[in-house]
Amino acid sequence: MINTSDFFMLQCSHRTMNGSVWEEITIVQEDCQAVDFSTASFKNCTFNGVDFSDCLFDYATFDGCRFVECLFDATSFVAIAAEGINFRNCGIAQADFEDAQMNESFFTGCYGGANFTQANLEKSLFSLCDLDGSVMTSADLEYAEFEQCSFAGVVVNYQTRVQGAEWLYCEIADTALKSAYDFLPQQLVDCYICPYTNVSRAPVAVGRSRSRGSISIFRGVDKSAHLICSDIELFRSV
Repeated sequence: MINTSDFFMLQCSHRTMNGSVWEEITIVQEDCQAVDFSTASFKNCTFNGVDFSDCLFDYATFDGCRFVECLFDATSFVAIAAEGINFRNCGIAQADFEDAQMNESFFTGCYGGANFTQANLEKSLFSLCDLDGSVMTSADLEYAEFEQCSFAGVVVNYQTRVQGAEWLYCEIADTALKSAYDFLPQQLVDCYICPYTNVSRAPVAVGRSRSRGSISIFRGVDKSAHLICSDIELFRSV
């Protein structure tokens, strides 16, 4: 008798699984590239070491799912419903999460610039992630937390919602912080900050140090060395 995991891989070989329903399956170290999973449903599934590059998950639903060390290069997750989805050590270069509903999701150790335009990431947690080059225009980041993440070149705009969000020990350089006018000092904790120089009236982002109870202001950060700056004022009392 063929088991559910084997049947899943058999279906993958046909490259079309749109609208399919999967529950409590575990797939390990498989190649599922360029498969159409659009409108599919996944519940309590675990994928470990699976290559989902170039796949389509548009309008799919995920409930209690976990992805570990998977690849999602150029994978489309447009308008998915995936509250609480868990990505750990996954590659998301050029992945498209536009309009995705992913509040209270977890991204740990993920890497690669992805498109989060208009995505709902409210109360999500990003930890130890390399998000360089990601696009978060008009995304909902309210009460999200970014901890020890690289945020270089990330694009946000005035419609990016950041109320209650927090950046802890992050590296933020060459980022279009247009919405930084709405940032509160306590939202940027011990971060290395370099304003995006091509933005008119680019604000100087600030970060409050929990240990010192003061403001860190970084101006003119040398791109070749995060701590070699000109006209820099560190931990100035306010």
